[in-house]
Formats: sequence, C-alpha cells, structure tokens
Amino acid sequence: MIIKNKQAGERYLSIWMFINWIIIGGCIVLGALIFLDVLADARLAESQILTDRLGDCLSKDFTLEKFNSDEFDIYSRCGLNRATIEDSNFYYINVTLQETESGKAIKQILGGKGTFEVMCNYQFSNQKREENFAKCGRDNLIVEDEQTKIKYTFSIVSASNQL
Repeated sequence: MIIKNKQAGERYLSIWMFINWIIIGGCIVLGALIFLDVLADARLAESQILTDRLGDCLSKDFTLEKFNSDEFDIYSRCGLNRATIEDSNFYYINVTLQETESGKAIKQILGGKGTFEVMCNYQFSNQKREENFAKCGRDNLIVEDEQTKIKYTFSIVSASNQL
C-alpha cells in the first residue's frame, strides 16, 4: 500500500524527545543528589588501619635494644608523617611496651592530640561509641625479642577525628 502526501509527523516525535530529555536529566540530578547526600565516616577504619600499621612495623625485626635507644623514631620506622600526626589535631597514637610476664611498662610513645586519650578511654570503658568523639582503635600485640627471646607486649591505641 502506497500512501501519497505522507508527512513525517515531527510534531509528535518532538514531544517524546523532550520527555526523554527530562527523564534523563532528572535521573542525573537524582543520582548526584543521592551520591552527595551520603555521609561517609571512615574514622573508625582509619584508626584501626593506623593501629595495624603500627603493630606491623613495630613487630618486624623487634629488639628491645633498638626500641629503647634514643635514636628510635616511630615515625620514620613506620613510614608515618610526623607533621600529619603531631600538628593536624586529627590523630592520636599511644604505644606502650610492657614485659609480658610482669606487666611492667618499659617505654611509652605518645603522639598527636592528647585529649583523644580521654575519649578513647571513655569509649573503651563504656564499650560504646559516641558519635561526636574521635573513633579509636586498639590492639595488644605480643612480640619476642630476636636477641634475648624474651616476650614483650605492645599496647597500641590510635584515634582519628578526620571527617
């Protein structure tokens, strides 16, 4: 069948084209709003990663003689940026070395914002996490001195409050 005087009907197609543009634009705007509205709080993961990193680097090739020496620098040994931890007021680290048998503290290294220690102790003692506090991670790690074969315990606490 051949139709004479046929017209393309652009007036009908242009309406559907504008409707498609509106739907596509609306989906893009909605997707952007959903993505930007999500609050991602990585403080707890960040503090746990810092705790794990400190534990890994301190337990590798551990000797009490190296750890107790005046030249020992936890920042250079663990690959941490001293300015980021000390000056930013977003981080806190507390590394305590104790004898495993007696529990006697041998050395303590503190860094970062000291008020985070109170927040961490509160959260650990009450076993609940406060929303506006710094998020804390902790770990106890038993290491053996490679020279004397005596066992020591690292108590590591770290905190992050970087949103």
